[in-house]
Amino acid sequence: MDDLEKAAGALHYEAPMLSSYNQKTGTFQQILTPEPILLKVDSPTDTGVLLIGIAGIFSSLLVGLFTYRVQRNQIKANISQLRHHWRNELRDTASEFLQTVTALVTGVKNQKNFAKSPKRFELWSHALRLQIKMNLLITRKGVLERGVVQMSLDVLISAQKFKHGDEPEDLFRIMSHLEDMIRDQLQNAWLDIQDDLGLSSFWERFNRRRRERFRNRARNSD
Repeated sequence: MDDLEKAAGALHYEAPMLSSYNQKTGTFQQILTPEPILLKVDSPTDTGVLLIGIAGIFSSLLVGLFTYRVQRNQIKANISQLRHHWRNELRDTASEFLQTVTALVTGVKNQKNFAKSPKRFELWSHALRLQIKMNLLITRKGVLERGVVQMSLDVLISAQKFKHGDEPEDLFRIMSHLEDMIRDQLQNAWLDIQDDLGLSSFWERFNRRRRERFRNRARNSD
């Protein structure tokens, strides 16, 4: 810029000339054509500035990617906490439900007048509330979930029909099957928590999903 400012005083404009014939005077006149001044400045590319710009772009991309991964991991951590709380709630509710039904059936079996006692009504009401809560905790999107809902209802109906002198083996067998299904549900929830925290590999998740599909097909065929 210093060389350009120093040389600016010596710049002058020479417009191209055109000749025009004047019939009155019989002479030619020179006419200036109004053309704009075009100034070209030839400067080499500043490699340092170009590299700084490229480095700035890459730095912005890396910062954005790091921020995205941090936020994604934080969201997964929050989801895993919710899953953990849900898992504990389902486990405690199912365990209390099975214990309440067992106490109800044992009381009816061992005591002749237990079916008409306030204790039986208390246990029955509590079991009903627990069954409703357990069904609300479980979604019905899969075969296992629908099986837990249906099996818990079967246990409740069988406990209601149970009378003094009946044998509880069939009811206990249904309760054992329900316990196994709830255990599978809790195990799936634990594996989902591991996925959220990044503790399981891709192939582990892939094989698990494949085994779940096979189990669902087997349950549907049954």
